[in-house]
Order: sequence, then C-alpha cells, then structure tokens
Amino acid sequence: MVEVLTAEAVGGVRPGAVLSRPIVVRNTGEVPVSGLGLQVGLGQLEFEQRHANCRYPGIHRGLTMVCEFPDLRIAPGETVTLRPALRLRTNETEMYASLDSEAWALDMGRGQYGSHPAGGDHGDGPALRAEAVAARKGTYAKGGGWTHVVLDTHADYSVSDVNLYGALGTERTFKLTVRNNGPADAGATEQLVFSPAPGMTMIKQPMSEIDEDVHEPFCTHRGATYTCDLDALKPGRSQDLTFTMLLGAPGAGTLTLRDKAPVAGWYAGDRDPDPANDEAVIRVHPER
Repeated sequence: MVEVLTAEAVGGVRPGAVLSRPIVVRNTGEVPVSGLGLQVGLGQLEFEQRHANCRYPGIHRGLTMVCEFPDLRIAPGETVTLRPALRLRTNETEMYASLDSEAWALDMGRGQYGSHPAGGDHGDGPALRAEAVAARKGTYAKGGGWTHVVLDTHADYSVSDVNLYGALGTERTFKLTVRNNGPADAGATEQLVFSPAPGMTMIKQPMSEIDEDVHEPFCTHRGATYTCDLDALKPGRSQDLTFTMLLGAPGAGTLTLRDKAPVAGWYAGDRDPDPANDEAVIRVHPER
C-alpha cells in the first residue's frame, strides 16, 4: 500500500516566497511496490522548478505535475524520498494555497476511478530521483492527500455607514458596500450581518440564481437579521448588496463583518488587523 507524507497545514510563509516541500512515500503493504506514479496538483501556487522526468500537461501547466518511476521498487516497510524537494512559488496576494500529492504503484494502477492528465511537456530542471531513507515520523495518507498553506498576510475588510432619509413608510433602495482594503485575497471567508433599524420592512433583497430562472435569497435571515456570505474579493475590490425597504421611525441598525465558521484547524479567516472598520451603522433620519 502506497502512502504519502502530508501535513494538514504549513503556516508563516511569506507571500511571494519559494516553499520547499519534499515528497516522501512509504510502502505499508505486504508486497513490493513495482514502479511508482506521482501527481502533484497546486492551488494558488506555481512550480518554481520543473523536473526533466515529469510532465506538465497543457492547460494544467504550472498547476499539475505527473511523473513515473517505472524502475523504482519499494519493499514492504520501506520509505523513499524524491529529491530534490519541490520548489513552489507562493502568490503575492493570496492568503491561502494548497498542495495535493498523490502516488500509486504503477503495476497496480490508480484504481477503477483514478486518472491523470495526458500529454504535457517535460521540465528542464534536474530529474527527480528516489532515495531510500529511514522511516520518517508524520502523518501519511493512503494514496496521498492535501497540505494547506497559510501565508503570513491578511485582508482588511471594511463596511460603510448608510444614511437613509424619509418619512415613516417611505420606500428606499440602498446598497450595503463591503470592501477588501488588502493587501491579500483571503477567499470567501467573510459574512455580513445586517440588522435593519427598528420598523424597517423588507420589500426586495439580493437574489442568487440557483438554476435557470430559479432564484433564492442571497442572504439567510432569522427574525429581522440577515446574514450574507460574501464573495472572495481581490484587494481593492468591493461588493454591493442592494436592498429595498420601507422606512420605519428614525433609528439605527447595524452592519457587522465576521469570519465564517472555521472549515478546519488551519483556517485563519482574514486576520483583519483593523476590527474597528468591521462595524457600521445604517441610520434612518427624518425626511429633510
């Protein structure tokens, strides 16, 4: 059985830096592994070095590497490291990245549903070579698995105040604007919690198309509070949510940004350094 050394997460990596990651494979089965296949897939990373005995398929070039080692034999209980270590360039503006390392015995194949991209040019860097090593401690995944990279950066999200003017029962259309001030893209990590001023009544809210001509509210609501999952915003970009409501008496509601629930232990949200601009007010004023 082929297993690959993985790590749930790697943190503290500087944006734009080169990350060095060795590929370590062991055979936990009872028979030798005859030939080894390897596929590495990247998310928000790039290969800094492309190896001469690996392919980098067409549209996946820069994102996927496929290698075969037909002469490699891995005895039961043996561990090998493929050297040199992979050199992966991190993105300047992304906060999260990922690495998927998969390995299989060539004589057994990848299984009924396993496949890998065909074609692709070979790299021009040094060839990967297998080196037998002493057993290495760590987390091994059958067939391989994901390692998440959390870069040492943050995203400063902010929300703006909204002022509405009008008499009781006046219909007003307005936008709630959320901005990512950067420097990073943290992905779709944020929610906007919108609590209207007392007495405001919903007429129209943002909708999402879930099928052709089928829509559902973009935000969920509980009582008078609306919770909206925000899109991933590039640094300097903003998202507007448009609502139409009837005004109540003069008063104030709240707009609050918060991280979504953690998806795993490595998740760090947006690490917003300025929580003061994560809150704003939506205020109803008397008609001017």
